[in-house]
Amino acid sequence: MWRSVDGAEWTQLSSQPWNAGTPDDVRYDFDSITVDGEAGQVIITVGGDRETFDFDDPENYLRGEDDVWRFGP
Repeated sequence: MWRSVDGAEWTQLSSQPWNAGTPDDVRYDFDSITVDGEAGQVIITVGGDRETFDFDDPENYLRGEDDVWRFGP
């Protein structure tokens, strides 16, 4: 995972995002949008998934997420 304060210079994070313990805990398959908020631009992400491609795992479907995250001032 990478982050940028200004969109020009990027830094790789030293830890897993979302407090993930392993790479299997990292979410994927989400969408995001930027909107103008009262204090400036805000990034909103929705969804996310932690499902694996192990079709023999009867609880795999439970790893779908419906979170909404807001990043910004």
